[in-house]
Amino acid sequence: MKKIPAIILSVFILALTTSNSFGQTIGFLKNIKYDQNGSQDIVSIYSTYIRDFKFFRLENPERIVVDIPNNLLAVKGSQTIDIGSSMINSIRFSQFTESISRVVIDVNGKPQYKVDTNSGCLTFIFGEHTATGLKTEDKSTGVS
Repeated sequence: MKKIPAIILSVFILALTTSNSFGQTIGFLKNIKYDQNGSQDIVSIYSTYIRDFKFFRLENPERIVVDIPNNLLAVKGSQTIDIGSSMINSIRFSQFTESISRVVIDVNGKPQYKVDTNSGCLTFIFGEHTATGLKTEDKSTGVS
């Protein structure tokens, strides 16, 4: 009986990260969260597969664009998370091409930021880069 849950879990994990016809791994963009850490604004992008991502700044209006290749949205259509902080207006995301998920962080002015990556998470930290207690806002895609 213990083998059945293990088999179901294995099939579920396999379904979350799959391969296309060219043998490339395809991930799913699962969640986007906004947090505040003192004077920092933090945007965390969660996917089952993050490799070779690209990000760049565009003007008029000011925004940071993040392209995540070999990724599909776990939710359909374009979505927007309204933030309204001093550095970030909103976060938008959609399926940019058949295999690229795009996240757009609409910013106020040209805030400084750094990017951290770890397994399954791409994090953009805006503002001062000092450690303080993390205050979590309930502003996310709601997809888990």
